[in-house]
Amino acid sequence: MNALIVTVIRLLLAHVVSDFYFQSCKMAENKADGGFFSADLYKHALIVGVLSWLFLFNVTLWWVFPVMFIIHLCVDGIKALFTDSVVLFFADQVVHVVSVILLALFIDQDEVNLIISFNPELYLLGFLVVGRPAAIAVRKVVLSVFGSENFAGMPSAGFTIGIIERCLILVFVLINQYTAIGFLVAAKSVYRFSDTQKDQQKLSEYLLLGTLLSFSFAIFTGLAIKYLSKC
Repeated sequence: MNALIVTVIRLLLAHVVSDFYFQSCKMAENKADGGFFSADLYKHALIVGVLSWLFLFNVTLWWVFPVMFIIHLCVDGIKALFTDSVVLFFADQVVHVVSVILLALFIDQDEVNLIISFNPELYLLGFLVVGRPAAIAVRKVVLSVFGSENFAGMPSAGFTIGIIERCLILVFVLINQYTAIGFLVAAKSVYRFSDTQKDQQKLSEYLLLGTLLSFSFAIFTGLAIKYLSKC
């Protein structure tokens, strides 16, 4: 397998795990409020740096740790200077992904430890991405369209349900069972909209947009995995 792609996958794994699984909501709020004066910002940057180094499985690449530490510290610190929005969220993620790719280009690919197979790492990244990252992204987009004040009381169970359905869709795509996705869409549509009345049109649109975004996220992730696995 292409060593450069392996390096990017591993660095992205470190980013996703650090940003969305090792970072609590309280930690993110403290970063946003305190910026460069927040201890959580430095803690988060430290976690990113350490994981980025460890996930490369080569102790001689120790310099990756300080580089990723500084990058995350600067990007997240500057991000805290702006008002939180869906545009800022995606811009932040794009900057992190680009920084990962640029860093990978500077790493001597002969130093990349390929003992661990490429494919499992790619699949692991895919399932992690359709988990919390996708849930947060979908929620931010939907609330930016309809306004958070209109759906502040929506049950949090939908967050978990969305993660489960995206994981199922990802599995269906990977095993080429696209028909099963259609059954899942139909089943969810019946459950979601059977009790919806005409005066709840806005709620219907909210659920429909969230469902389409969620399903699309999982499908495109699955297609990306299938494409990259052949590289």
